[in-house]
Amino acid sequence: MNENQIQEKAQQIVGFKQHVLTYTVIVPLFFILDLWDNGRIDWAFFPTLGWGIGLLAHCMNTYGFGMLSVDREAERLRKKYGKE
Repeated sequence: MNENQIQEKAQQIVGFKQHVLTYTVIVPLFFILDLWDNGRIDWAFFPTLGWGIGLLAHCMNTYGFGMLSVDREAERLRKKYGKE
């Protein structure tokens, strides 16, 4: 990895950590607001689930889990075509 790639990866990781922090601060507020609004929890699960799916996708993009990793796929193609 060259310096530009390292900086780009570091920015991705910091962006993901900021996303997690925002999620952990805002999601409890959804539940508090829902409970305060009508005395029970009705709708707070829906944005939590949707945002959680987005957070999981962000995690997979940042850390390259499994077959959905662009970095791993590029490495596999380099090996296949002898471009190491």
